[in-house]
Amino acid sequence: MSLDSLVRRNRRFLADLIMGPFRGHGIIMTPQYPPAPGPGDFTCSDLAQEAWADWLARRYELQCEWLPALDHDAVPKAKLVTGTQPFAAAFGCPVRIVLDSMPMALPIVASADEADRLPEPDVYAPPLDRIFAMAERLRARLGPDAPISVPDMQSPLDIAALVWRKEDFFVAMRREPEAVRRLVDKSTRLVTAFLQEFRRRFGEVTFWYWTEVWAPPEAGCWVSEDEVGSISARIFESLSLPALADLSRTFGGVSLHCCAAADHQHAGFLKIPGLRVMNRLPKAAAMQSILHAFSGRAVLGVAYGTAHEYGEIIALCRPETRLLFCVPAMPLEEARQRYEQMRALCPRIEVRKE
Repeated sequence: MSLDSLVRRNRRFLADLIMGPFRGHGIIMTPQYPPAPGPGDFTCSDLAQEAWADWLARRYELQCEWLPALDHDAVPKAKLVTGTQPFAAAFGCPVRIVLDSMPMALPIVASADEADRLPEPDVYAPPLDRIFAMAERLRARLGPDAPISVPDMQSPLDIAALVWRKEDFFVAMRREPEAVRRLVDKSTRLVTAFLQEFRRRFGEVTFWYWTEVWAPPEAGCWVSEDEVGSISARIFESLSLPALADLSRTFGGVSLHCCAAADHQHAGFLKIPGLRVMNRLPKAAAMQSILHAFSGRAVLGVAYGTAHEYGEIIALCRPETRLLFCVPAMPLEEARQRYEQMRALCPRIEVRKE
């Protein structure tokens, strides 16, 4: 089967897994990528942009090479790899570059008054302008049909938590929640404007930055919601849920990554209209409560586990459970063996035609 045929098949399969009839759990294998061309990421400097473009394009090319070699469920995408900092940096936060890690935004406000005085960024405020410029480079290199993926997307609450000094932010959520809500609203409008402009300019896009997984734009956007592990369910529903619901209504759904200890937020997560995928990064031993909460309500994204852990998770599945695995990077031959093991654990289901 040609690469184009495999891509068309996998687009249908992933769209169905997320929004349509269930034909089996999804399995995405991750290529081994070459090292990044420097510390930080391409948004941190105007220097060496062509080297970063080469690296990002090579990642896409490796995905295209692996698809026919493994015949797994991937749709190759040109992912704009960044740290968590771009949207906070657009508000004016300084960025610290850390060797052997992703860059980070440093807070710029410490009080409600400072947060209220913070101007709402333009969609082309630095470093968002560099993201659009890099997407232009990739579109020119890869052609009109290559899906371009957005950069790391933090939730509006998590962007606010990067902008506002953390210890003061948590106090403000209790003492000055309206000021927090106003900053979250600014973040929501910025994320919305960015995604709309990104789709307008680049056409064939995916709003899912998570791992190597593609989804159609009509499946909505993907954001990280990590601060919720440190706040109550009541505060989440007051200060974060409205922003997530707004994004979902605008883009046709929301998917969440949450690496915090957040079982107490499950009921609130399920109040998000159009919740598509939930990724909690738990070990298999912690999966029962997650399977109980989300099976039949959202696809469960599972990443970076071992083959043994994946087997345990599959054994715990309910009839209505849908899983989307993103298997960690490994050499091609090892990946081929792992994929065969995974496929034996979760074979395809024949869907009857009406």
